[in-house]
Amino acid sequence: MQRMSDLERLRPVIGTNGDDVLTAAAEGGDLLFSLDGRDTLIAGSSGNYLDGGLGDDLFQVTGSSNASYGGDGSDRFEVSANQNVILGGGGDDTVEAYGNGNVIAGGLGSDLIMLYGQSSLIAGGSSRDVIALYQLDSGLQNDNRITLGDGNDSVNAYYQDGLIVEGGEGDDQGDLLYSSGTLWQGGIGNDALQLYLTSGGSYHGGEGSDSFIDRANDGYSEGISEGNRYDGEAGNDFFDLLGSGHTAYGGLGDDRMYGVVSSSRFYGENGNDWLDAGIIGGASTELLLDGGTGDDVLVSGGVGNTLLGGAGIDTLYLSGFHQEQSLDNLLIGGAGSDIYVIGPDFDRSTIREEGLAGETDTVTLFSEFLASGTAVTRSGDDLIMSLGEWNAVEQVLTFERFFESAAHRVERFEFGDGTVWTDTEVEQMVQAAAAAPVVTAGTAGTADPSPDQLQELLLAAGLGSNG
Repeated sequence: MQRMSDLERLRPVIGTNGDDVLTAAAEGGDLLFSLDGRDTLIAGSSGNYLDGGLGDDLFQVTGSSNASYGGDGSDRFEVSANQNVILGGGGDDTVEAYGNGNVIAGGLGSDLIMLYGQSSLIAGGSSRDVIALYQLDSGLQNDNRITLGDGNDSVNAYYQDGLIVEGGEGDDQGDLLYSSGTLWQGGIGNDALQLYLTSGGSYHGGEGSDSFIDRANDGYSEGISEGNRYDGEAGNDFFDLLGSGHTAYGGLGDDRMYGVVSSSRFYGENGNDWLDAGIIGGASTELLLDGGTGDDVLVSGGVGNTLLGGAGIDTLYLSGFHQEQSLDNLLIGGAGSDIYVIGPDFDRSTIREEGLAGETDTVTLFSEFLASGTAVTRSGDDLIMSLGEWNAVEQVLTFERFFESAAHRVERFEFGDGTVWTDTEVEQMVQAAAAAPVVTAGTAGTADPSPDQLQELLLAAGLGSNG
């Protein structure tokens, strides 16, 4: 690769102020300097230095280890060899480089840089640059690195492995397809990342309200992304993810995190966050939603998910209404007066209240669930609430450790017909049910109580009326 310190040993070839064509010698070692005009500088050998000077120039480099400097003007670089240095200079430049181990700096101006190769370094300038990485040969292109400058820059990267992108100041955009092991570190600004079929990457938004969107396919090939890490860091960030094995962190700010994923973890962290496990568009399985600190909203419509509200007044939604089923989910409110909203077709799930005594936690049931169709029983320290059938499947909620202490209780139950039960009333119903074994609808597989049996139960608990 040509070093700047070698210039004094080069043979000068100097153009005019007109439109010149300067060609390096076959043995290399030339300094081509074109002055003014729309010049063409050609190097098919190695060890040359090409300087476009003023004007809009064309560089055609097919030899390795050359250095090309555009100077002022909007220049075009056509490079098809390894280990070249390309410096755009001033103006809106276009670089099309084929080969490995190249160093490309756009300089001033809004530049377009296209690289077909690997193990190369690319630096944007202070304007709006577009950088595109393409596949040179079959397989992934390895170990390219991009540093973005100031300005609203775009990166389009295809078939990359081990790509590193360092964002600058500005609203940057990235589109990545068929890439693995990418490290994207956003800078200051509202950055937007769109991913297709990526794996093992680590994507960081930096400072600003950033977005991370993962698409199922590019319109040509189907598939999903796997094993990525997403970190919003500072700002109100947006996540819309597909795939499996992902970990996403909201960071500071009020974040919105959506996912149709499996075996993944979403952490809202600080702020009032919204975490949604795929109610519409597909079922999520084995997903952890952790709201963190703040008044969060957590939504689950999948199978085997865990919703952890954390500190704050959180709202946890559970429903399989838009899915075939939503079962074996675990809802944990955490500290604060939390609200559990339960919709139809959840089949069976568990609420584990881990707050403090004196808080008022509430279960709010959709209109499909009526007090008249509900039965409660006790299993050890757990409360079992059977809400009747939906799509011929018994809908059963288990409240873990409900009878162990006040800290594990849900204090208020609101039904779709407007009926409200308190925890004290529920405990009285359980006691009455134990004393009146004719009412045994609290476990799956037994019949719901008839209206007369339910009235008998409520009277035994002191909650019904004779009128």
